[in-house]
Amino acid sequence: MERFRNLYSHKNSIPNELFLLKKAFRPEAPADPGPGAAADGPGAWAIKSLKVFVDVLARFPRPAVLDLGRVNGGNIFFLGSQGCRVLVNDFLGEREFPAPPGAGSPDADALAAEGWRKVLAGLEYPPRSVHGVICWDSLDHMPPAWAGELVKLLHRMLEPGGMILSLFGGLRPGGAGSCKGFRILDQDRIEPLPGGAGRPERHPYKNAEIMEVFSGFRVLDFCLLKGGYREILVQKGVSA
Repeated sequence: MERFRNLYSHKNSIPNELFLLKKAFRPEAPADPGPGAAADGPGAWAIKSLKVFVDVLARFPRPAVLDLGRVNGGNIFFLGSQGCRVLVNDFLGEREFPAPPGAGSPDADALAAEGWRKVLAGLEYPPRSVHGVICWDSLDHMPPAWAGELVKLLHRMLEPGGMILSLFGGLRPGGAGSCKGFRILDQDRIEPLPGGAGRPERHPYKNAEIMEVFSGFRVLDFCLLKGGYREILVQKGVSA
């Protein structure tokens, strides 16, 4: 199966001011999950922001959604049933990953930086060509500095009023229930898929680091899910 599947053609956008939510707010961050936070095992998880994500996307004609994870038929079906065109780019898949920063020497750090530049080079989309991005299995596998660089790329790709829906694991390195992605069951529930091999170890993001990664966006929701995961929904400004 190809790592990349493109299922949409670009259409003209509609006026930006239609995509502001009626009540803009900056919610308080959830409490940082403790180092012992672990996933509860298989089964459906309640998710709070997917419904808002889908409702706002419905205000665009034929919205394009970029899923930065493994190809998942359930997610493609759900988003397609909501009238979305779906792109899947598993940009972290099937490659060797850079060593973590600070792995030992300036040369090692330089090699790590070059490696992450090559990883991000796999994300080339025209400016303002997508309306929503799902990052459930990507950002917290990256060091914060490079996650921030990825989010800057996504900011350029997004239409004004577009959104990013992301998940971050708990504060235990590599923990919080390693999985290989999430399947959408309906607008209120997702299911973690067991596994997780082939990804870099999860970085134990603190809430402040998550907020810094999305510093160029407005936070619409930020809450705690099962297993110590944090869910965050952010929106690009309509004048950006």
